[in-house]
Amino acid sequence: MAGALKTSTDGGRTWKDLGGPTGAMAAAWNPKNINQIYAVGMNGAEQSADGGKTWKEADLPKGTSAVGYDATGSALYAGALDGQTARTYRSTDGGTTWKATS
Repeated sequence: MAGALKTSTDGGRTWKDLGGPTGAMAAAWNPKNINQIYAVGMNGAEQSADGGKTWKEADLPKGTSAVGYDATGSALYAGALDGQTARTYRSTDGGTTWKATS
């Protein structure tokens, strides 16, 4: 967790830096467009629209520690702690707005 995301193209024999936030804990690739990546780390969240070549800060709900796309790639989910309560948030506009699912 000291570095950013890593990637392998040979089944895990070798790895290279992909980038993203320091202390990466969770990452999500859009299944319909693998160039769209969200990553959550110890120092916040970042997103890439070009497969990890460039990154920018992502606006995820406060306390997010996990992120993932649905199977269609049309919804992005964030798992976050709100005090002692775990919440799931959903975005259907690429992470611009978020709504708690319950």
